[in-house]
Amino acid sequence: MSNSFTGQIILTGFSKAMVNWALCQGQALRIADYQALFSVIGTIYGGDGVTTFNLPNLSGSLPIGAGTGTAPGATAHPLGSRGGSESITLTAAQVPAHTHSLNATSATSTTPTLAAGVVYGSDPTNAHKHYENPVPSPINAIALYSGSVSSAGGGNSHPNIMPTIGLAYQICLNGLYPVNQ
Repeated sequence: MSNSFTGQIILTGFSKAMVNWALCQGQALRIADYQALFSVIGTIYGGDGVTTFNLPNLSGSLPIGAGTGTAPGATAHPLGSRGGSESITLTAAQVPAHTHSLNATSATSTTPTLAAGVVYGSDPTNAHKHYENPVPSPINAIALYSGSVSSAGGGNSHPNIMPTIGLAYQICLNGLYPVNQ
């Protein structure tokens, strides 16, 4: 027996399970082999509760304190519940309202190069100079055809993970039995 409590979870900087400990990778254990641990965690993390129960799977997960979420705006996190996602895809409804402006002028363009402080200009000579430089003041704004501006984005997901470092979670299989006081 160790000085740790049965069901206690710790972080380690190595990937091998210690004696009387197991890595928290969601594996199924036989109840008959680990009766004390089963009496502590039951089937919170899975298993049939008749012959097997599962250890928590903390691979790729960030643990969060379990609770009822009674504070204003708080979310309940029952023991063993899972949530979150390693990547997300934003929908148009989730993107804050904003605009993208396109400045243009009816003045004749003077350069074929886009740069800071340069706007789209007219090209009456068809010489392929598309930008006005310097920007005329005031800019003679031109209304664009509404079909020339469209939605952007490919609908792909993006990472949703804060900076991390991989460590190994281990659970005590056989230690002191936790007693409520």
